[in-house]
Amino acid sequence: MTAALRDAELLAQAVLSAPHRGAQLQSALAGYQATRDRLSLPMMRVTEEIASYQWDLTRIRTLLRSLSSAMTDEVEALTALAPVA
Repeated sequence: MTAALRDAELLAQAVLSAPHRGAQLQSALAGYQATRDRLSLPMMRVTEEIASYQWDLTRIRTLLRSLSSAMTDEVEALTALAPVA
């Protein structure tokens, strides 16, 4: 749910930054996609590996640290968003 709300906000900001069709909107949408992927993919990869139960105690420590790092990146990105006017 958090990712859906995050992505909706990122997409809204991209569209509002370039409200007319054309190269500027395409660039804004590409930026949205890059940001979404940068924030989502690491968390998805780690979550998938954790859910597989194919880890030992040493590996799970690393996975949980990676998950925490991915979550920190997401919080930092959300904190940096400009307020909506």
